[in-house]
Amino acid sequence: MSFVKARVAHRRSVTSGMVRVTLAGKEIEEFKDSGVADEFVRVFFPDPMTGDLPMPEEDDAGRAVFPEGIKEPHAEYYSIRRIDKAACEIDIDFVVHDGGLASEWAQKAQPGDCIVLGKARFCYEPPEGMAWQVLLADATGLPALSRIAEETPAHIKTIAIVEVAEAAHRQELPVGEHVEMRWLYGSGNGIGPSNLLSNLRALQLPQGEGYIWMAGEMQASRAIRRHIRNELKLTGRNFSVVRYWLDNKEVWRSRWDALDPAVREEIDALWASDRDPDDIADTWHNILETHGL
Repeated sequence: MSFVKARVAHRRSVTSGMVRVTLAGKEIEEFKDSGVADEFVRVFFPDPMTGDLPMPEEDDAGRAVFPEGIKEPHAEYYSIRRIDKAACEIDIDFVVHDGGLASEWAQKAQPGDCIVLGKARFCYEPPEGMAWQVLLADATGLPALSRIAEETPAHIKTIAIVEVAEAAHRQELPVGEHVEMRWLYGSGNGIGPSNLLSNLRALQLPQGEGYIWMAGEMQASRAIRRHIRNELKLTGRNFSVVRYWLDNKEVWRSRWDALDPAVREEIDALWASDRDPDDIADTWHNILETHGL
């Protein structure tokens, strides 16, 4: 089953900046998880006015579709913080912030409320035999980073750098001595420039093959990716940088909509080419930056 409707069992505050919603029910036995620590899922939310939540179907391309005349529900991607198939439970953590249908839903969620989950995807693909890893995230990437850190074997040296709005948003994670947690306060997260890149630059990376994983705001993730590619000279085998959200999204969208058709054709041709995937991604980011995106 590609989509499952899950019911809220309970909700609790992890910190003043994060709320955890536990979903439960026999339907979770049918949920298609990946088993990978940073797995994320498309979540469909009920209409805040009517409470309607239609079930999507899957087309031949794997996309969610709805019958004609049915209003498509609001949907966003969220990390699976914890999954227990035996207990039929899934935890999803939501950043607390003003505005945003998903965050407001989570802050008010009551037992019995429903959401729909798609099948899980993932980005965390470290090389076999890696000796170390560096994990970086802002508040939106913290749930996935936490699960990665908790599930990493003890022989892998891990440095985790997390950027949150304030010290009260820090979480005490059940990690072993092989995991070094570093917390940054008062930067990134829509309140100021990110300090994740400067902290990555300051690291003396361990010997041996390693892996860098980052999740957070688009501009911060792009700067970190550039550093990884141009200065650390790593290939896609040794890193994964994921954009979870975009600051000033409305401005970005207006610039994207105003792109010259020739630039759009250039982008389409780029992704359709058979060039090296790392080179394609590098060129893609360069095009966006050239046009203020």
